[in-house]
Amino acid sequence: MQAAEELNIPRYILLSTLFALDTSKWHIDDIDQLRDYYVSKHYADQWLTKNTGLNYSILQPGNLKEVPGTGKLH
Repeated sequence: MQAAEELNIPRYILLSTLFALDTSKWHIDDIDQLRDYYVSKHYADQWLTKNTGLNYSILQPGNLKEVPGTGKLH
């Protein structure tokens, strides 16, 4: 994020995770096992939204599956 701002790159896309900003969901088994990952994603999301002037999108995918692509976004 800092490098993008320094280089005047106006658009930033952050790959986050489902419930990164909703800490009340972090007790769920799968999430609880990845607590360090969720903490880092939480603070990355927070930094981007509160401390940068970037035009951004935050992608928060849910469960990832090994299936053929459909070419659609849901």
